[in-house]
Amino acid sequence: MSHPVDVYPAPGMRVPKEYPLLANGKMSCISCHVRHAGDNLYRLVRAQGRQFCQGCHATY
Repeated sequence: MSHPVDVYPAPGMRVPKEYPLLANGKMSCISCHVRHAGDNLYRLVRAQGRQFCQGCHATY
């Protein structure tokens, strides 16, 4: 699976502080992945799965 980078979050999307955006407000690789070794698979900022996705994506 992949996620777009170098794009702005969708209008109305809430991006938590632990998913840092670039200075121009766009998402980058470091929005979801820590730069150096992390405790989570794929160096994600949160554990993978539903909890990770729901950091920004609302559930309906």
